[in-house]
Amino acid sequence: MASKPSFFIGLHNIVTDKKEWKQLLFYDIDKDEHFSNTVKKFASEFSNRRKLSYVLYKTKHGFHLIYLTPLSPGKWGEYFELHKKKFQGYYSGHTIRMSRKKKEVQFLISHSDTYPAVYPLCTIYEKRFNIKFHKRIKMAAVFENYPSRNL
Repeated sequence: MASKPSFFIGLHNIVTDKKEWKQLLFYDIDKDEHFSNTVKKFASEFSNRRKLSYVLYKTKHGFHLIYLTPLSPGKWGEYFELHKKKFQGYYSGHTIRMSRKKKEVQFLISHSDTYPAVYPLCTIYEKRFNIKFHKRIKMAAVFENYPSRNL
């Protein structure tokens, strides 16, 4: 019999300024910690070329790569496909887990605050990892329940 899922707080990849909807690019990478330099290098080069701020951090089973600069749906699709091709994961990109799992220690691998980041969403990462995003775009984020059996 399958176990019941636990629920966490998830972040949906849409944000709004109350005039239009934009999307945030997320990628959940299920790889071991030896893969961190590969992910770090990719995130840094990708974000610099496309003018995106991001946070990359270690999770219990891999990495979360979260770009905090809003994108049009077309750019989101294009950029998501590049991540899917690079990391070959099974991930939809629409919701990412924000809360920590039991006994999970998250630590920052890298980040960039060079380009605009969604505020107040970026404050979660500022507090969690003791970093600062200096260029901010005020937009509302959408949170939701995030079920997981992978504890």
